[in-house]
Amino acid sequence: MSSGITPTDECEIHYNALKMNKVYRYILFTITGSKIDVMKKAKRDSSFQDFIDDLIQLKDSGCYAVIDYEGEGVKGSNLIFVSWVPDKATTRMKMLYASSREHLKARFQGLKGDLQADDISEVTESALASKAKEKSISY
Repeated sequence: MSSGITPTDECEIHYNALKMNKVYRYILFTITGSKIDVMKKAKRDSSFQDFIDDLIQLKDSGCYAVIDYEGEGVKGSNLIFVSWVPDKATTRMKMLYASSREHLKARFQGLKGDLQADDISEVTESALASKAKEKSISY
């Protein structure tokens, strides 16, 4: 099912800057109107806790994120796609995020893993490490 919501070109531009040039630690993407757009580009020295804090800020709406995860027991950097759609989000937003995620992921070559979460307790370093160890999901 397609929502008709499309990513802006900036989504792919900044994703590639993260992937190729290691410019950011993570990027947050939100749905605004009929577009998916970049909401935040976190500095490279941002911590995992900064990432969690940013997700918590969006506890009423949700977002997509790509984090360049470098953790214990994981080789190199790993680009993990995160769908964060909390229980507090409206039914409409839950539907929009669910129906648009594959369209956005298809624009991002080189993703290593995919994590879906509706509770912040599901977004842990061990969950990201587990996804980083899986076979690549690149399109």
